[in-house]
Amino acid sequence: MRQTTEQPTAATRSSQPEAGRPDLLLVNARVLTLERGKPAAEAVAVTGDTIAAVGRRDQVSLLAAPGARTIDCQGMTLLPGLIDAHCHLLATAASMRGVDCSPDAVSSIHDVQMALRRRVETTPEDRWIRGFGYDDVSLAEGRHPTRWDLDQAAPNHPVRLDHRSGHATVMNSLGLSMAGIGQDTPDPPQGLIDREPQTGEPTGLLLELAGWLRERLGHSGDEAGFQEGLYRLDRM
Repeated sequence: MRQTTEQPTAATRSSQPEAGRPDLLLVNARVLTLERGKPAAEAVAVTGDTIAAVGRRDQVSLLAAPGARTIDCQGMTLLPGLIDAHCHLLATAASMRGVDCSPDAVSSIHDVQMALRRRVETTPEDRWIRGFGYDDVSLAEGRHPTRWDLDQAAPNHPVRLDHRSGHATVMNSLGLSMAGIGQDTPDPPQGLIDREPQTGEPTGLLLELAGWLRERLGHSGDEAGFQEGLYRLDRM
């Protein structure tokens, strides 16, 4: 919802008169304005999709059009919509030359394996292969890939496959070894190493460990690709 350029707690008409008078009143609310000088109010007037006024109920009500809809908030809290428009620049740069494993590109673990195999054909064995954007929910198997799934596709390359959320990563056996992750590796304080319940062997799935992996591996051995990704992003 847009807000006019008026001060958010001033019970005044919208700075856009062409939008008409408010057709919605939110009253009897605990309005958190996030304005330091006057952090709270009790009513909001809305014209279409624009916040027209915020203030006392008697002030705001005077602005409303006849027949305006009124919602009694019964003392509940209202606050501005929180829009987090941020970009993971470094992760995006790293993904620019990676293997696309998003739901648009793959629909099963078999598809993931085929995509990785194609990259194996053009990648020296000492170079990392990185995949991005997989979604376990969208895969036909309904699960995360494992280290053994990735080993079948690329047994001689270190492989890292990042979940579309950025909160999970799967590595093959060689990748785990290069990251120093084994059966006796304790879970880092900030994340989890998924393990086979019977043996304790890591499955390859790592949760909330992106920063920890970066400290250990840098950009997973593809510094040239990372720099190229940054360059391409800078030109967008």
